Amino acid sequence: MNFRPFAIIGGLVICGQASIAHAAACGVDAQPLAFGSFNTLDSQPHDTTADISVTCQATGAETVNYDISLSTGGAGSYSERTLLSGAEVLDYNIYKDGSRSIVWGDGSSFTETISDSMTFTGAGQEINNHTAYGRVLGNQQTAMIGSYVDTITITMTY
Repeated sequence: MNFRPFAIIGGLVICGQASIAHAAACGVDAQPLAFGSFNTLDSQPHDTTADISVTCQATGAETVNYDISLSTGGAGSYSERTLLSGAEVLDYNIYKDGSRSIVWGDGSSFTETISDSMTFTGAGQEINNHTAYGRVLGNQQTAMIGSYVDTITITMTY
């Protein structure tokens, strides 16, 4: 058999950090980054996307600047994050751009964060969506059939 189904990132741990300078209250929410089933013998990478949403509630006129960073997950490295199924490993990564050339991380080494802002003219709520672009590398022929997962911590600083 060369068709190897699995599910990606079963859960995302969400952490938030708030600064005292803002009256606005913000939070972050994420969809699972699910790759579904695919053939690991294929030489082509397998791609998917998920939305990460930032919601801010302001009490008056202000601009809220924020950064969103992603952890390395279980791999401990941004070079390639790893999905695990027991002792089995699949290499993947998460990117901030659709061409999958900029690794979404914490801003260290070769990674970048997402920086954005929301401007309020008065009290209200606003939601910004950011797309996480996932890619499992092709030619991972030693991977066995199974459900592969990783946990990524999302940190929003504002």
